[in-house]
Amino acid sequence: MNLKTYIQQKDFFDLLKIYKNHKNITYKKISNFHNYDQIYKKYGVYLVWVKKQKFNELIYIGCAGKLKSINTVTNQTLKQRIKLGHTPRRFSIKNNFFGINPLKGHKNRVYKIDKAKIKDDNTIYELCYPLPSLLIEFLYFENVFQNFSPKFVERTLLDTFYKIYKTLPIGNKN
Repeated sequence: MNLKTYIQQKDFFDLLKIYKNHKNITYKKISNFHNYDQIYKKYGVYLVWVKKQKFNELIYIGCAGKLKSINTVTNQTLKQRIKLGHTPRRFSIKNNFFGINPLKGHKNRVYKIDKAKIKDDNTIYELCYPLPSLLIEFLYFENVFQNFSPKFVERTLLDTFYKIYKTLPIGNKN
């Protein structure tokens, strides 16, 4: 498949299925996230879903392993990205939550807060989800320089999601 085929995909779930089955991608699903060791030290894309009775709600799509140049990639793997946390989203194993949008939308003041509080204090996040309520899907890349990059996959998934639902997952709205 050429890149144009991915960009022109009309259905989000069809596109996700194509990526899950791609020869350069290893798929893994975690429905009981409780330990960073569950995550491989590889580059790729991750999707965070809230488990519901009738369907799962997609709340965030992220990636690690952005290309810096033709043969250079960022150092941060998926395991590091999720373990170290990043603003405005954070997984906290210690306090068992996934938080979105710290300081209830006042992102410009985030850097004035103690780093420990950003990492593990669920009271500073606009939205918090208990880890047991989440399903996390990982698309691990065997080679980030082959076919397409994690950033490309993240972007096409977000674009296709937006085309269908006329909105982005809540964690991707900034």
